[in-house]
Amino acid sequence: MTATLKSLKDIPKRRHVGHIFLEERMPVAHEKREFQFRIATKLLLLLLIPVAGMLIPSAIMLNQYSEVATNMEQTDKLVNFNARVSAYVHSLQKEAGKSVAFLTGKASEAELKQARGASDETRAAVAKALLDIPVSSIDTEVGAVLKDGMDKADQLQDIRPKVSTKSISVDNTNPAYTGAIVRLLDFSLHATAASKDSEVTRNMLVYAYLLQAAEASSAARANAAGGFSAGKFSNDLFAAVVRFVDRQKQYQGMIDFYANAEQRAFFHSTYAGQPVDETNRMLKLVADAGPNAPISDVSPEAWLSANAARMDLYAAVEKRFEQDMIDAAAKVLKDADSNYWLALASTGVLLTITLLAAAFATRSLTRPVHGIIASMKKLATGDRIAEIPFKDRSDEMGDIARAVEQFRIAAVGAAQVSGELEENRKRSERERVAAQEKAEQDAAERLRIATSGLAQGLRRLASGDLTFQLNEPFAADFEALRHDFNASVSQLGKTLSAMAGSISALDSGTREISSGASDLSKRTEQQAASLEQTAAALDEITANVSNSSKRTEEARQAATLANHSAAQSVQVVSHAEDAMQKIEASSQQISNIIGVIDEIAFQTNLLALNAGVEAARAGDAGKGFAVVAQEVRELAQRSAQAAKEIKSLIHTSSSEVEGGVRLVRETGIALKTIGEQISDINRHMEGIATSAKEQSIGLAEVNAAVNSMDQTTQQNTAMVEQSTAASASLAEEAAKLRALVAQFSFEQSVLQVHALQQTARAMDATSSRNALRAAPARKPSTNGNLAVANSWEEF
Repeated sequence: MTATLKSLKDIPKRRHVGHIFLEERMPVAHEKREFQFRIATKLLLLLLIPVAGMLIPSAIMLNQYSEVATNMEQTDKLVNFNARVSAYVHSLQKEAGKSVAFLTGKASEAELKQARGASDETRAAVAKALLDIPVSSIDTEVGAVLKDGMDKADQLQDIRPKVSTKSISVDNTNPAYTGAIVRLLDFSLHATAASKDSEVTRNMLVYAYLLQAAEASSAARANAAGGFSAGKFSNDLFAAVVRFVDRQKQYQGMIDFYANAEQRAFFHSTYAGQPVDETNRMLKLVADAGPNAPISDVSPEAWLSANAARMDLYAAVEKRFEQDMIDAAAKVLKDADSNYWLALASTGVLLTITLLAAAFATRSLTRPVHGIIASMKKLATGDRIAEIPFKDRSDEMGDIARAVEQFRIAAVGAAQVSGELEENRKRSERERVAAQEKAEQDAAERLRIATSGLAQGLRRLASGDLTFQLNEPFAADFEALRHDFNASVSQLGKTLSAMAGSISALDSGTREISSGASDLSKRTEQQAASLEQTAAALDEITANVSNSSKRTEEARQAATLANHSAAQSVQVVSHAEDAMQKIEASSQQISNIIGVIDEIAFQTNLLALNAGVEAARAGDAGKGFAVVAQEVRELAQRSAQAAKEIKSLIHTSSSEVEGGVRLVRETGIALKTIGEQISDINRHMEGIATSAKEQSIGLAEVNAAVNSMDQTTQQNTAMVEQSTAASASLAEEAAKLRALVAQFSFEQSVLQVHALQQTARAMDATSSRNALRAAPARKPSTNGNLAVANSWEEF
């Protein structure tokens, strides 16, 4: 028990609740109740930081892998599409070769149709592939190059009928096919810009430069075929063959630069042998002979046969490089997809592990806390038997559980002490009640004796006898009450006796007040009527002045609007003048431009004349050009004539515009003068409006003062009437009070003294009333404030 009491002393402050003592903790002023979350919530909030730190880099990495995968998917499609475009280019190259052979009589019409059919078939394959891969959305420049190449290839449809009818020369056929083929091959080079992988880009460049080299070789073959057919090479034909051969060598150098060792070895081992050597031998003969030199050692058939075998070698290399490009794109796409899914799976696994660890940590913390909280709630409700869980743990939760166990033990001891204290309190309460009952009985007896004497005195007092006194002594506790009662009765007798004397004087005074108030009420009513008439007249004057001020203000506003409109008109005229000047300047510029057009027409006329002269020199071959030159000359003359007419019209328009500018300027001056006059009118109207407004304000103040005086006078009249009624009522109440006081019996000496005092006050009141009535009454005055002051002085 001693140990228990000692433990209770260590508790800072406790209060009794039920059968246990609980600690009463006073509120701390600086304690804040912010961020009071549960432990699980706090753990989750703490977990958000590492999870966010893990998810953000993971999301960035996944986004990068996704972008790479998307780009490589597009690149893979573009690579496969590039192969289809290359097939289309080969078909066009073969069609170009067959067209030249057909024009030179070295190929049949059936072979030409077969080549055209192959071109149409590959063209359809390219168009179908375009539906699956929007090239323009991948790269705008690449899409533009492809569209330009396809458009030029589609224009070959206009060349085919001419080739079929042999109405076009070889020199005009080759450039048409070469332009379309070269532009389509440019697509292969530009397509490398869409790839973001260096290995794929390298393979695409190797493939593109191989196609360019093959095209240069094909162009050299087609041009050289014409020279071998003619037996000599003209200057232009020789230069074209040399240019295409040099271009082929340059592209082969680019292949060696971008290709890896394996690709270079394959290229040089495949593109070699008798076809290449034979072609180089024939080209060396052409180079040694020079332009316009006869060549009879090489037939067109031998040249075309050797080049066909050489182009087959290019085709073999192209097939290998094409497959390398496709394989590289597919590998990078596969690696990008693998990296994306691996990163996604790693992120998911890490997130799952983190969440599981967080759930385990949260449960390991919240489960003991919830158990201890449940035990503390039971302890708070009085259950001191239940054991506290988790006491055997060695962590902080165990410390908390052991502390709660100590609190439970202290509560058990406190309950025992509380029972003993409660028994002692009940015993003391019984003894106190017994002593109190005995004391109350003694006090009741003393109270009975005192109340009987007071009751007798109160009965005498109720009968109006103020001469009665309590002479028999009371108990010591109530003796002071007896003396107080006797003093109260004596004082009440004196007070009522004095009231009897004052009531008579009050009766006479109230009658005099009632008479004077009646006279004052009549005079106040007359004054109120006069003030009411004056207020009505001032109201009419104020209304008239206010209307005049309002009309003057409206006139001033109208003048202000007119002034504003005039100013705007001046600005509009100024803008119109500027616009007319700009029109005049524009007309001058147009006139200058027409002069330039006239000069161009003159020069065109001279050029057309020179072209006609040159066409005449050409004879029959230049007749068509002479007709065109004549048409151009006539158009130039008509342009010159139209330019002269336009120049004349513009000159006339400039004169009219100048006159319009002058009229607009004069209009602006007139409007400015009108605006100044309106400003003067506005200034005078503003002065009039200000004066009228001040008069209106002054009359309003006078009117308010008169109305206030009228209201005050009416209130005074009402107060005087109320005073008269109150005086009459007071007189009646004084008579009643006199009758009530007469019911009491007083000592005779007191009554005589009050009678003499009443007689003296009555004599003084009579002399005062006679003096007041002797003073002459003033008549109501209507002299403004002086009359009001005199009336108040008289009141």
